[in-house]
Amino acid sequence: MDHQIAMLWMRGSVSFLEQLCVQSFLDAGHHVILYSYEPIGRVPDGVEHRDANEILPEDGFLVHERTGSPALHSDLFRYRLLERGDRVIFYHSNAKPPGVAGIAKIVKGAEPDPTQFDPGSKYFDPKSDPAEPRWDWVTVAPDRKLEFVSIDELKQIPELTDCRLLAKGNRLSVMPLTDDEFDAIVGVATAKRRRR
Repeated sequence: MDHQIAMLWMRGSVSFLEQLCVQSFLDAGHHVILYSYEPIGRVPDGVEHRDANEILPEDGFLVHERTGSPALHSDLFRYRLLERGDRVIFYHSNAKPPGVAGIAKIVKGAEPDPTQFDPGSKYFDPKSDPAEPRWDWVTVAPDRKLEFVSIDELKQIPELTDCRLLAKGNRLSVMPLTDDEFDAIVGVATAKRRRR
């Protein structure tokens, strides 16, 4: 089954382990697009390389002020990749315990978040310029409520062994799921509902 996998590469050459990861997507028949801001070495044959500036210009590169982490830029890049009609898992990161609560659908693609310009908003960002906004949002709508699947239950799903959602120290607000990961989460939620 041919699915598109989009990746953002920040800097440097691809390591041997990363080559294997990318190759596994190719071997599974996926169309892999690797976005980067500079040429990359050691990319497996069959990967489509694109300029990341097509999605998000490098001149607005965001890093966390305290840690220097590029995760903010990576999150914004993923927002910009989301398109109307895409389905997403709704994950309650602030619930006790955190977990999956449903499926949502993107109803409007990425656009500047107006709260970044509002001094009365807790999301106000004095460094953000309306001509060059730093923050985007996408508009989502509920698609289907799922039986809640807690983080501990997610960790027990074999298909999620390498899922970034479960990576230690993960703070990403937007991350890709493979079709197998998405289907496995929905499958566990559906099985829980049937057992009730």
